[in-house]
Amino acid sequence: MKKNDVWTAYQFTKKRLDVIVPGGHAHVSASSLNESIMQHFFPPNPRPVALQPPAFVKLEEKDEVDAREVSQALQKCSNNSAPGPDQVPY
Repeated sequence: MKKNDVWTAYQFTKKRLDVIVPGGHAHVSASSLNESIMQHFFPPNPRPVALQPPAFVKLEEKDEVDAREVSQALQKCSNNSAPGPDQVPY
C-alpha cells in the first residue's frame, strides 16, 4: 500500500465542513445561486441615503474665482484620485 493511499483513506474519515456558499447545493441554476449570494452579501438597504446637492452660495465679487485659479488648482491634482463627497474626482 502506498503512502498516498493511506492519506486518501484518511480524508474520507474526516468530517466534512459545511458548505461555505450561502444556500449551499439547494439551487438548481446558476442564476438562483447568484441571486442568493448577492442577497447574502449585499442585502437591500432599508433606508437609502438621499444625496443632496450642496446649498448654493452667492459669491460676492471679491470671492469670485477666475479661470487661471481653477487651472492652477487642477494642475496640482492627481488624475488618479477618487471622487470625494461632492463627486468631483480632484
